[in-house]
Amino acid sequence: GTQRLAESVASCTDCPAGKYCSSMGAITWTGECRAGYYCPARSTSDTQQPCSAGHYCMEGDAEMRKCPLGKYRGSTNGESRNDCEECTAGYVCSEEGLSAPNKDCPAGYFCRPGTYRETDSPCTAGYYCPVRSTDRVICEP
Repeated sequence: GTQRLAESVASCTDCPAGKYCSSMGAITWTGECRAGYYCPARSTSDTQQPCSAGHYCMEGDAEMRKCPLGKYRGSTNGESRNDCEECTAGYVCSEEGLSAPNKDCPAGYFCRPGTYRETDSPCTAGYYCPVRSTDRVICEP
């Protein structure tokens, strides 16, 4: 969509990113892009582009936002950072924008929910931690 600001075609401007313009020749934009979607410049709908897995889009967003370290989102149309889930215990989410945990917790370490560095929680003397450990396991005497 475009906005009409003057009498010549050359002076028409694109509908701004984050907004949508539902009709040609509009004086101003129609509204904000809906949460769960993003609207690049020239959008004609409040649901122009669905937000991909691993991301979220708040109302009025012009582009997707990545889920942060230690979190992921397995489905589309996330509406806020709260829609990104904590990384599953026993796994690591070491990158932004993940649709699923990207690493197993390595042997010798344990990974609680939300882990983004695989070496944050080492096993200590008297315990062992196999691959994908969610906690330390005590060694039997």
